Amino acid sequence: MPLQRLYQSLMIPALAVILFCVLNSFNFSSQQKFRGINDSLRGHVKTETYFYYESNKTGDAPDSNWNYKRVHNYNKKEQVESIYYYNAQNKVDSEATIIMKYDSKGREISTTNLLRSFSNKTAYSNNKNGNEVQINSSDSDLPDSKWVSDKSAMIDTSFIYRRDGTSTLNYVRRKNKNGDIVEERQFDEAGHVTETENYTYDDHHNKLTEIRIDNNGEKHLHFFEYDKFGNETFERAVNDMYIGGWRVGESDPTNKDIIYYRLKYSEFDKHDNWLKEEALFKGKAVKKLMRKIEYYD
Repeated sequence: MPLQRLYQSLMIPALAVILFCVLNSFNFSSQQKFRGINDSLRGHVKTETYFYYESNKTGDAPDSNWNYKRVHNYNKKEQVESIYYYNAQNKVDSEATIIMKYDSKGREISTTNLLRSFSNKTAYSNNKNGNEVQINSSDSDLPDSKWVSDKSAMIDTSFIYRRDGTSTLNYVRRKNKNGDIVEERQFDEAGHVTETENYTYDDHHNKLTEIRIDNNGEKHLHFFEYDKFGNETFERAVNDMYIGGWRVGESDPTNKDIIYYRLKYSEFDKHDNWLKEEALFKGKAVKKLMRKIEYYD
């Protein structure tokens, strides 16, 4: 599953283990890169707290009490240092607690899941061509994956390590001059392309289209719209859908292969960061997300 579609489903604490793995597939250190939700966070943020309100029955209004909450803590360099989940009793769900550490250059060097006492580590170097090499390993100190970033060609290449220490090509990501990923290809162990994705963006780095071609040659399309602050408000998915997570899909009455996702923002703070987001179904709010933001200044 592509990273951005995966992030949009990472609202449920039980999926935090997936988040833990995704964070270590390629480092997302800054506020602008690490977004679990639909915004480009503004201001010198210290903490974000998300309160999730859902209903027990599809189509009903959200419950009056929050179901769970998630807290992001940032350091003064705008890097995520920790993520905590809380259950409805306001107790920390330690299985979903993740701690990140960085080196002096601001690069992520470890991500730890506290309950499982498990961490992924990242080491950096440069190859003979001057490209940055990032090697990710687990607690066993055996390498799991390697990323090679060719900044001149704007291409990132990922390799997965086998048990015998050899590696195989996994992903190739091509970027545009603005640093946005415009093409992503996934490979099997034989070196064959199994999935291709292409993206387009507006002048503010907001993704406008996503076209995925799977290993059967089928196309899956997504089209996005945003408000003036860059928050995603609408998505049209063709021959594709999300499974679980925050979004609520509404089928097109004339074409069962088209699904609409609508989000509404109605409260903003002094930095124009949203404080209330609602997932709509047939024009009615069925899920609500409230956000509290604390700033360093």
